Amino acid sequence: MTLLPAITIEREYGSGGGAVGRRLARTLDIPCYGVDLLEEAAVMAGITPREAYRLEEQSAAPLSRFISGAFQVIPGIDPEADYLYEIQAELIRSRAQARPAVFIGRLAQDALKDSDLDYIRIFITRPFDNRVNQIEKLNNLSPERARAEIKRIDGMREARVKYHSGRRWGDSREYDLTLNSDDLGEDGCIQVIKTYLLLRGKRRKARGIRTVRPSSARTGTKKNEEK
Repeated sequence: MTLLPAITIEREYGSGGGAVGRRLARTLDIPCYGVDLLEEAAVMAGITPREAYRLEEQSAAPLSRFISGAFQVIPGIDPEADYLYEIQAELIRSRAQARPAVFIGRLAQDALKDSDLDYIRIFITRPFDNRVNQIEKLNNLSPERARAEIKRIDGMREARVKYHSGRRWGDSREYDLTLNSDDLGEDGCIQVIKTYLLLRGKRRKARGIRTVRPSSARTGTKKNEEK
């Protein structure tokens, strides 16, 4: 396969997008990054990973109540959360510059948007009721708790994207590929992404577009975000 771009994956909670990303990375023999970037950013910011998780969740929660209206900066957003975001964005750019990698969540496509690096944007979805069933089984929750948890986490993801980039999370126009994991399964999603990469690479080669990376430094695959 031709030289790979960075692969960014956003996903609905319970869609299996995290598993797709991790398996895709193993198949392509490239690193995969997710929530470990938040943990690394926490260390760089001088706080514990647990504090970073709490800070990120608390800062996104109030935003989720405003996602349906006109975008505005909501007073009370902790500047430490913004600082963590900026650190993670820089980590994403440095990892992507070093070698191709899969990035799960973390607003990676926004971190790479204004760089000269080649990347693709993927969104993984699944019907809501099927996601409820998935979260019920994985987390041993009642249907009511599973529904509430999905809405809570999806709401925070949507709010963080809106706040940091102004774009609409999950809008197919913001992605190169939007895949339904219920129709395709994990194997099918991986196959579609690999086929897209192959055809995209051939198309770019035919058009004389070259992807240049200044470094071939290799970094290990790390643990990544859930679901």
